[in-house]
Amino acid sequence: MNHNFIVKAHLDKYAIGERLAKARCDLNLTQQDMASFLGVDKRTIQRYEAGDIKSIPNLHILCVHYKVTPNWILYGCEFSEQFSQEDIALIENYHSFPSPLKHAMYVIFNYLSKRH
Repeated sequence: MNHNFIVKAHLDKYAIGERLAKARCDLNLTQQDMASFLGVDKRTIQRYEAGDIKSIPNLHILCVHYKVTPNWILYGCEFSEQFSQEDIALIENYHSFPSPLKHAMYVIFNYLSKRH
């Protein structure tokens, strides 16, 4: 199964930041709440929400926590597939593991995805 999502539009980083802030505010969370949850500095969340985004390494974790899809954060589109309860549980469990176990799981999933 191919999970690539091809986009022909330019990413609007300011709009991405606005959507991140909206999703956080909709859950009555502070920037500090999100920084603590992700294990980053509050300034990182402030930069994301201001549109100063080079990459969002925790995008899927943010999406699960905010209950939105990556496509909505990146493109403002609601038409993408929603996370199933199984997807959410997998991501939340993965996030709780220590780094060496996360890396081992990444290696295994990467290997398995190349075999399909």
